[in-house]
Amino acid sequence: MSKHKELFDALNNAAILTETDLSGKIISANARFCEISGYTEQELLGATHHIVNSNYHPKEFFTQMWQTISSGNVWIGDICNKNKDGQDFWMHAMIFPIFRQNTREIYKYAAVRFDIHDKKCEEIALRNHLQHYRAAIETTDGFCCIDNTEGRFLEVSDSFCRLSGYSRDELLTMTFCETDGHSYANDDDVDSALCCHNILEKIMLHDCKMFESQRRRKDGSLWLAEMTATVSPIDDNAIFLFIHDVTERRAAEKEHDALKRQVYEMQKVDSIGRLTSGIAHDFN
Repeated sequence: MSKHKELFDALNNAAILTETDLSGKIISANARFCEISGYTEQELLGATHHIVNSNYHPKEFFTQMWQTISSGNVWIGDICNKNKDGQDFWMHAMIFPIFRQNTREIYKYAAVRFDIHDKKCEEIALRNHLQHYRAAIETTDGFCCIDNTEGRFLEVSDSFCRLSGYSRDELLTMTFCETDGHSYANDDDVDSALCCHNILEKIMLHDCKMFESQRRRKDGSLWLAEMTATVSPIDDNAIFLFIHDVTERRAAEKEHDALKRQVYEMQKVDSIGRLTSGIAHDFN
């Protein structure tokens, strides 16, 4: 058995596969696609993927998809489909053109998908639940929701995007640790990921409800965040972070403290001067 055959068999068992002709008609569908869609192979062959269209996505969603693959590029994204019984199911898909050997002529398209229905439903439920926190979110300088294992961003507010300099799409592919602004260059035993995970562990143990953390924007500039953390009441694996930018406040406090020290030193020098003058007067 060739390596290519072994690879295809493994992919066929693990993934949900279909192929279409240039017009979008299905010319092959593996057993996993039949199982998740509820249709037999005979029902699928010759049909388009409209047969599993859930009407969740706007027309522009599919227009952009077709423009991408017909241009010879790979399209990657999440799709909500509907099975034969009328139930929605979510899949993460990679759709790409197949070229004739040694040419750039496309003669069919292939799709490799993975079942993400449960995970996607949890994300949607969490996003809907965040609406209950909307008033609190709007009183902060930023809000984000992260998972408690890798610190991956699950949801972010527009204000947090502005603070961090990243777009929402960029942040949703990143982790909390990747926006860490601390420098650990002088400590070989500590890295930002470890410190971030320590924070996550403390939050889950309810040992860390409010803390300050230096963060790094996309352009490399630093800002100081005061964060209030709470574990999601509907998902123990999610952490809500309500954020205030305290950079200017802390800078003003430092300046105020420095001024107080300066005044104190001046008063001390003045007191010593008066004391010295008094002693000299006594001797005279």
